Amino acid sequence: MFAVYFLIGVITSSGASQSSVKSYNTILKKNVFTNLVETAKPVVVLNPVSSLPEPELPDKTFNLLGTVVDTRTAANSLAVFVNVRTKQDFFLSPGAALGNTKIVHIEKEGVVLENSFGDRFFFTCFGLRPLGLFPKTFFYRVNLGQLLQKLQQETDLLSSLKLTPAEIKGTGVKLTGIVAETVMEKLGLANDDIIHSLNGVTLTSTVDLLQAYQKLLSEGQKQVVVRVMREKRPLRLVYQLE
Repeated sequence: MFAVYFLIGVITSSGASQSSVKSYNTILKKNVFTNLVETAKPVVVLNPVSSLPEPELPDKTFNLLGTVVDTRTAANSLAVFVNVRTKQDFFLSPGAALGNTKIVHIEKEGVVLENSFGDRFFFTCFGLRPLGLFPKTFFYRVNLGQLLQKLQQETDLLSSLKLTPAEIKGTGVKLTGIVAETVMEKLGLANDDIIHSLNGVTLTSTVDLLQAYQKLLSEGQKQVVVRVMREKRPLRLVYQLE
């Protein structure tokens, strides 16, 4: 800015010719706009949280052709699957992975599968069915670096958040003070949620929550599963960390 005033002073005090004025104007414009380009900083829009689709169940990719059950040694049993897309056959034994599940055991009528959350399914030649009722699950991708930057920007958000023991002792930690359209809401959390557990660690107090969080960081875990009770209904929030 000082350079701009200096150039204007030189032009008016020296009685310069019209051509000189034009030259100075050219220099002035060049310096002013060059300065603006050099000092202008791009605005970085942080979007640390994004929703992910629910992982496909194995029946979207595989069909069960049949099983061979060894009644003496269960580990020797086999299940024969075909990939419906590639038409490739797979001969799998208990403990083998099938999509995002693993084979727990093989029966004459079908195969018992289990996912990383402990949900079990029964896969037969006629399709897949759940073995029990599962909580509704939401999946998110979280960029930890951007999340920390976002939280530093939203200082009012952090000051408004409150964690208190749930009204029923030993059932979790109650979360309140979430502001609409903030990163906490984008993480799938809501006011009055009862956070029951974090990666299998049951929470009975805010101290438990802090310890579970510290364990998560120290072990470098890339997936976080938070079990929540919302309006008396269980939910699961699954975060893939980057």
